[in-house]
Amino acid sequence: MVDVAIVGAGFTGLWTAYFLKQLRPTWRIAIFEQHHVGYGASGRNGGWLIGGMAGQEDWLSGLAGGQRQHSQQLLYGIVESVRAVCEKHQINCDFNHAGVLYAAARYPEQAHSAHAWLNEIHASGQPESAFRWLSKSDTESLLSMPELYGGLYSPHCATINPVKLCLGLASTLKGMGVQIVEHARVEEVSNRKVTINSQPVECGHMVLASEAFPSTWQPLTRKRLPVYSNVIATRTLSESEWQQTVKKPGLAFSDLCRSVTYGQRSQGGHMVFGARGGYQFGAKARYEFTQDDPAFRAPTTLLQRLFPTLTEQDIQYRWAGSLAMSRGFRPFAGFDKESGIAYAGGYGGEGVGASHLFGQTLAELIVESGSIFTEQPWIIRGKPSQLKNWEAEPLPWLGYQTLGKLFALEDWLCHEKKLPWLHKPLYSLSRLAAGLIH
Repeated sequence: MVDVAIVGAGFTGLWTAYFLKQLRPTWRIAIFEQHHVGYGASGRNGGWLIGGMAGQEDWLSGLAGGQRQHSQQLLYGIVESVRAVCEKHQINCDFNHAGVLYAAARYPEQAHSAHAWLNEIHASGQPESAFRWLSKSDTESLLSMPELYGGLYSPHCATINPVKLCLGLASTLKGMGVQIVEHARVEEVSNRKVTINSQPVECGHMVLASEAFPSTWQPLTRKRLPVYSNVIATRTLSESEWQQTVKKPGLAFSDLCRSVTYGQRSQGGHMVFGARGGYQFGAKARYEFTQDDPAFRAPTTLLQRLFPTLTEQDIQYRWAGSLAMSRGFRPFAGFDKESGIAYAGGYGGEGVGASHLFGQTLAELIVESGSIFTEQPWIIRGKPSQLKNWEAEPLPWLGYQTLGKLFALEDWLCHEKKLPWLHKPLYSLSRLAAGLIH
């Protein structure tokens, strides 16, 4: 018997356990992980710690002024909140708060996209200090790319080593008395009970933090779609090589194309770079990849387009894993008081930071403390019935394949400056197609 059973030892599960221990130090908390700490998306990302959330422009624009300001403070405060925990518990995760630059790096359509996004940001009531346009010369002081047009810069992002943060949190939790059980297969979830390796464990509350792994709780079925991101990392680069690529240590950067890229100059001197990958028919999560897997061709090609001085021989590390996208690409955190089940997920690439916010949110929902964290628009009270289901196969697979090819064609034509008369209508078509799945 435990007070709280947590399924999944990724960031959501670890942070929820941490904040529960702050609120209820005497509670018995156990985390059950099918593989090992950080095995899933939490240990397989590009190390962006964003003070924000997917779809936040839509969330914030619908709020009154005072409530909007409180929500902004929660989102923007994620980075410093993580820093404070790491400093308090001496967790060395290569934390570097240098901000993020979304670069219009290769063709003018990217600059148009950036300005359209900036207008949405300001229309949602976010302050100009949250995101600002940098001129070409200002952008070039941070990044060296062949055809920069400028970029959007936000201070609300840090870079980390995600594996180090996972392991550091796990060590801290064990010191606080939290039990972490690895290689624990969750077979069944029911009210106040979870079956682990054929053994029932009774609990007062339960947290489902399994991200892209299939949920054993029926209300979450078809609410998340597992897609995988692919990440590569170079050998250690020299300072002269950094001056030809990413000039600012710790900077997170992205190429404003449809492929959803993300990179950083790591504390260890490696360039880490990733791009949204594929989707497997039948909504199957994927975590095992070989170093020569075709999945890594796209991020390699994109990296070389951005930094032509780098070759494929400079890439030494490759990894990938699945994350779970919600319909509409909006993360969620909820608590069904009747069953005692709390849940969170649906991250769209910002899960390293959003899971920290949602961990505290779930903890406060469970203990019913009532605070600013539990009064946000992304909170669900009860079962997640308000979340849209993903369509049945083959529609997700066909849609993903079609969009992927459309986005790749748009990017290739614009980058190679082919058929310029087609760029504008293709850009509009891509934008419309992307909106269909929201």
